[in-house]
This record gives sequence, structure tokens and C-alpha cells, in this order.
Amino acid sequence: MEQPNPFQMSPLPIEKEFRVMSIRRRLHELSRDELEEFLTEALSIMTKLAHQLTELRDYVDKLEGKSE
Repeated sequence: MEQPNPFQMSPLPIEKEFRVMSIRRRLHELSRDELEEFLTEALSIMTKLAHQLTELRDYVDKLEGKSE
């Protein structure tokens, strides 16, 4: 019999959701240069997180014996 997976993702905390909503409301106040800088930083962070997630997934797969 297979054991159930005990890991579960918790929902995004409400404080972080409000923070995102606050930023969204203020985007129209930013200049084009500020928007470009914000977008560049956001893309950089997303790229780094995607890479870290891939590395973590590969590590977990290796621990579980799914890959070498």
C-alpha cells in the first residue's frame, strides 16, 4: 500500500495578497522607466525562482529514487 503524501502547499497569506493588490493599484503612478525597472526585477525574480523550483524538484525526485 502506498503512503499518502504528507506535504501540502499552504495558501498565500492574506497579507501578501493585499501587498500585491496595493502594488497593482499604484502601477499607474509609476513612470515608464520605473515600470521597466519593476518589470526587469520581477522577471529576474521569477526566473531565479523557476530555476530553484526545478532544482528542488530534481532533488526530491532523486531522494525518492525516481531519477539518478
